[in-house]
Amino acid sequence: MKNCVLFAAGIADSDKVYIIDELITAVKINLLSADYFVGINADSYPGTSESIHKYISPVAYGTVPASLNLRSDASAFQLALRLLKESGRRYDLYWFIHTKGGFHGRNDRRKLYIDRFIGKADEIADMFLEFPGLGSYGLHGVTSGSSGRSWNNYNTDHVTDICGNIPHDRFRHAHVNWSYIETFYALRGEAINHFLEITPDSFYDSRIGDICYFETVIPWIPSRMGLFPYVETRKCFRKKGNLNQMTRQWIRENNLGCPEFDRLLTL
Repeated sequence: MKNCVLFAAGIADSDKVYIIDELITAVKINLLSADYFVGINADSYPGTSESIHKYISPVAYGTVPASLNLRSDASAFQLALRLLKESGRRYDLYWFIHTKGGFHGRNDRRKLYIDRFIGKADEIADMFLEFPGLGSYGLHGVTSGSSGRSWNNYNTDHVTDICGNIPHDRFRHAHVNWSYIETFYALRGEAINHFLEITPDSFYDSRIGDICYFETVIPWIPSRMGLFPYVETRKCFRKKGNLNQMTRQWIRENNLGCPEFDRLLTL
């Protein structure tokens, strides 16, 4: 299985360089042969690129133009995707990883993802091999937006429709009505590869309007294609529902009939 790491970097100052060390060291141990595409936010510490190159040689990397920069991982991921598209390379599995805590105190959350997500990369990759219908994997999810806004009414698309559930290309299904929190997840290559095919240059040349776009919207791509999501913790992070039950409802509403999903839950 060919693995690609899309790495969004942004740290406030030299005191935060250890975050890059922690994350990339963990990825190198657990994803030995992965390729890296790196986006660096424009407001990141000037030594960020040098710090990354101490550990890896990315296939491509760059700094987000100031006109596109956001105070979140979204703009750095946008650039990483652009570099991936321009490279012409395609992969079986994409790992979205960012410098959690680079500007705010999130050390506990980052360590959680290092231990239970990056540290389980082999197990997660095996799940994608065993379950061809599996589209995404993450640790935690939520049943609605931060303000309680329903995902049914969440319209923060950027150039290419994902939220609106308009059928086009291979996006023939409605997206599942829950979303991951925090941008650490793995997506099946089939989904991202198709997204790269259909996104025009304007997707990469214009500023994203939602700072949570990559946290919320991008993981819906597989479900738009009829691939089911998996979340390790079934209970909504805000304690407002069972995400597995919502996935079952989505499977029924979209007439997918996914026996794989029930089998996966028994593991």
